[in-house]
Amino acid sequence: MKILISESQFKSLSEKIEVKIKKLMGADFDWKDGDINKYPKVNIPVEDLIPNQPIEDEKYKDYQDIVDSIIRKYKKNKSLMPIFVHKMKKGYKIIDGHHRWTALKQMDRKIAKCIVVPNKDVKYVKKL
Repeated sequence: MKILISESQFKSLSEKIEVKIKKLMGADFDWKDGDINKYPKVNIPVEDLIPNQPIEDEKYKDYQDIVDSIIRKYKKNKSLMPIFVHKMKKGYKIIDGHHRWTALKQMDRKIAKCIVVPNKDVKYVKKL
């Protein structure tokens, strides 16, 4: 048995399904569509940020080259994406932005522009 529906009916049904999936998964917004700007950017002391990956690892052999590039951008007053963090009992764990964090530390900056991601949405940021 085939059921035929119009394109507009299909689109409407798809949107409803997507909303239900997001509710089931606990996402308040769609990270893929750039909704990160819905969260406010906050200034957090660099010393309160906690990395979640070892930077000495062999797979990060180009780490300092990337950090140097970021430092050059900061020095040109270019705006960079905030560091994504989530609140811990003490401090904020970095989800995304280790290179930016290292660049800020090497430049002796005291404050980092961050987006604090609710714990329930951390899994979505990790997929970016």
